Amino acid sequence: QTESPKAFLEKMKTVQELGDKLTLSLEEERFDDYGKLLGEYWTYKNHLSPTMSTTKSTNAYNQLKERGLILGGKLIGAGGGGFLTVYTPNSVKKIDKLMKSWGFSKINYGISHHGTTTLLKA
Repeated sequence: QTESPKAFLEKMKTVQELGDKLTLSLEEERFDDYGKLLGEYWTYKNHLSPTMSTTKSTNAYNQLKERGLILGGKLIGAGGGGFLTVYTPNSVKKIDKLMKSWGFSKINYGISHHGTTTLLKA
């Protein structure tokens, strides 16, 4: 069964509203709120499409959340994979160690006002 265009638009409106809240929290430097909103975004997007993430990324995210190490996270890149980014108000050393043990590579990044640049070439 396919959903109605109205139902689809309502879901996309919710995604947009979450995106607006994420942007505002960054602009206002409310970083812990940003992390919590990432958690809401993750939950909502997974509800919309359980295939948005790989099993590996989902398991890592859930483990980090259950251990209280992160406030939230987001997949960046192509659907069904990409890069898993997480937010923590704490030290990243424990997260780095766990992620490495689960087969993830760490890529350092930052916010730029100059646009996108390639960090990793396939």
